[in-house]
Amino acid sequence: MHSLKVLIVDDERLSRKRLRACWGTIRNWSAGECETGRQALEFLSDRRADLLFLDIQMPGMDGFSFLRCLEERGGLNACGLNHGPFTIFVSAHDNSLSARSRCMRSTIF
Repeated sequence: MHSLKVLIVDDERLSRKRLRACWGTIRNWSAGECETGRQALEFLSDRRADLLFLDIQMPGMDGFSFLRCLEERGGLNACGLNHGPFTIFVSAHDNSLSARSRCMRSTIF
């Protein structure tokens, strides 16, 4: 059976811990954690992810910039999948209409 590969990308340790705890009772999954978009790009250079929990606002590279870089580095197959990783945007701070609109318009899921 295939194990679900999850990558949590968030600059706040407590947010990463809470996301990981949400998965506590689910079997056959493993999670990696990165604090920045740059770390996540490096992480994914030699590993695959089925699902990303991606913070919208991070220092240096926000979640949208991360997805653009991921696409530029290998397209939607960058993570070893036919469709690229499914992405769930997370944010503890930005609940603005602008951020929500950017998530809805994102062409990379």
